[in-house]
Amino acid sequence: MTDTKKEQCTIPVVVRSAITYEKFQEALKIVNEYKTQLEEHYKIAKKEIEGISKFANVTKETKLYDTDISVRCLNILRANDDKLGIDANWEMKVKELSKLSMSKFLQCRIAGKKTLQELKELCFYADVKLLP
Repeated sequence: MTDTKKEQCTIPVVVRSAITYEKFQEALKIVNEYKTQLEEHYKIAKKEIEGISKFANVTKETKLYDTDISVRCLNILRANDDKLGIDANWEMKVKELSKLSMSKFLQCRIAGKKTLQELKELCFYADVKLLP
């Protein structure tokens, strides 16, 4: 009879101590404080993002239809392009608004102060000057 050696495999046993109720409460308190901090940071970041204009990335070469200008404003420009002295088509670029007169724009149907303000803001960020 031959003796065969059996290989012994040892598995390390990790002994963990139980978390006490007090330690659990401390950890929970830290997690809740962290949650509160995250909520405050989120509110601050959200306010900062809301303060950025939707036209901040617009240039003179941006097509008017690629901007976030309102449908109302686009409709006014399209419906009154002859009266306003512009060619409001799908390829119109923001720089072409330099031919636009603010007073003529306000004479258009459904054009008001808010729409004009939106147009002014777009032109401001694109560095385009509107006619008076």
